[in-house]
Amino acid sequence: MEHTDSLNKNNDVAIAHNDDKKKEIDPHTITSKTKITSNTNEKTTNPHSTNTNTNTNTNTNTNTNTNSLIASTTTTTTEKLNNRHSNHYSGNFIIAQYHIIERYLKNFVHDGVERWNLKIQQIRDIIKELYKNPIDLDFGDLNISMDEESLYSNSASDKLLNTYSMEELESYFDKYGIKEQLSSRGYNHPKIIVDFTDPFVHRLEVTDSLSSPNNNNNNNNNNNNNNNNNNNNNNNNNNNNNNNNNNADHILIDIFIRRKEFYIYELLEEKKKHDKSSDRNIGPPSNVDQRYVPNFKMMNGTKLFEWIDLHPTELVLRRIDYPIKSTVIEWLCLQDPSKPFSETRPPLPGQQHSGLGVTKQINDLLVHLATTQNRDCLLNKPFRFYNAFFYQTREYFYIDPGVQAIFLSLLNDIEESIGKFGLAPISWAFEFGCVKEKATGNTVKWEFHKQLRPISTRMKNYFKSKLYTQSVQDNMRPMGTFYIDWSGHPSLSHFV
Repeated sequence: MEHTDSLNKNNDVAIAHNDDKKKEIDPHTITSKTKITSNTNEKTTNPHSTNTNTNTNTNTNTNTNTNSLIASTTTTTTEKLNNRHSNHYSGNFIIAQYHIIERYLKNFVHDGVERWNLKIQQIRDIIKELYKNPIDLDFGDLNISMDEESLYSNSASDKLLNTYSMEELESYFDKYGIKEQLSSRGYNHPKIIVDFTDPFVHRLEVTDSLSSPNNNNNNNNNNNNNNNNNNNNNNNNNNNNNNNNNNADHILIDIFIRRKEFYIYELLEEKKKHDKSSDRNIGPPSNVDQRYVPNFKMMNGTKLFEWIDLHPTELVLRRIDYPIKSTVIEWLCLQDPSKPFSETRPPLPGQQHSGLGVTKQINDLLVHLATTQNRDCLLNKPFRFYNAFFYQTREYFYIDPGVQAIFLSLLNDIEESIGKFGLAPISWAFEFGCVKEKATGNTVKWEFHKQLRPISTRMKNYFKSKLYTQSVQDNMRPMGTFYIDWSGHPSLSHFV
């Protein structure tokens, strides 16, 4: 979009230049007319030259002075016009050169980053081949992940992901039925707010202007606080906390989003550390409202099911030999503060309010944004089981076939319970540690792994490939591997 805008601006400049040319007089035409005038003057003065020598000398001098003046005027006019055209052409030339240099630097940096990361990977592979007991080197600080947006400062941008203006976002909310759905729930004055505080991770919020906290009440509270000077600071702090909670409670849509490239060897390093780590509680970004973060506490001595491959998946993953251009959904919250929970719609873990009913519309919008920006995929790391469940209904797959196999195996064994009791009890069973591996009794603790919605053809081909689908089949657990221990928590015992 930015590139298109710049092209349009260049076209506008070119059109303006053409208009100027039409209004200006051709310098060659001016010179020609001047010569004709000069010749005419010579003819009118020549008849008088036969009268006296004085007249002849006078006329000759007059003609000479006139010709010099006309020539001087002609030269000055021509130079001015040439300078004006030169300025127009030099302006276009500078703009063209700027875009050429910009593309060159962009390609240069990207090529350098790819070559550097390739060399680091080659060194890592050589070390593994040379040593029987490979030393464990951490190359994390040497790896470089740079997307095209890293070449620019986004802090001054007023566009989401440096591409979409507020007017475009408003039109997309209309096009994908988001405003219509909000209106059906009584939110007729939605307000879109984009936060560019983080230059890379942009935040998009939607509130309703008529459902915001009552400013008059806040003013009254402030006046009451002024009556007691000793407690003024404490009361102000309490008001700030209340205002923060009120603001969070009146957010309808909250999205943290960014663009990022990542390489498969980064995923493999992450996978390696995951398999060796005893603490696998990888949490969401620090800028996410902590009320929504899983609060999963295990009892001492609790043994966990291990999310590991039955058959190695590294060779499958290495088939992706290109940097994956992803649009990352760092956080997504859709809630309706005005709608209370009910027996038929109980809260899911982490929910402060019931859902907003725009999951499909928001996903369609995000797919559109990623498609128009030529991204390979949408990327997220579901914080809970029900998040992954919703995403998989929208054609999201785990990039690691081993993880996809475990997720599908869990789904196969608890699908009947979902149909019988609904999604909420199953989600709370994960939260309370009541999902078990039957053979060992180990608790299945939900883990965060990369789940993708393929956009580009090459990414779709990866998930459709026989290598990926076969690896998923090879890592599937038999039916009956997992079960829900409904008696494992008092809140769930009535589902037995």
